Amino acid sequence: MKPFVKAKAPQPPDFYTMWILNIFAESTGWNHADVILKLYRDAHSDVVKRYAALALANNGKRFHALEVIKEYESASPLLKTAILVCSRLLPADERSHWKKMVTVPGQLEKLL
Repeated sequence: MKPFVKAKAPQPPDFYTMWILNIFAESTGWNHADVILKLYRDAHSDVVKRYAALALANNGKRFHALEVIKEYESASPLLKTAILVCSRLLPADERSHWKKMVTVPGQLEKLL
């Protein structure tokens, strides 16, 4: 993963990044949450950000979720659902308070 992420050459197409992030999103055995967070921060595509947030939901810690939830208000609906899933890394009381502070629009989003 390191050569892929830290390459100074042109970045690969989004679908390659999504494919790799999907591997991290489906398994909790990976230990690259800091690298995934960097991908999330540097991504220009909402789809890549979505897969990074989903990967962090399985591999990250509370501080990773705190970085991701900052963008909830300005995120697209596609990204908002992934941010809500990632927010499960927060303790229950903190997550509940955060969800009251932001506008969660639909019933499905409220269940996440």
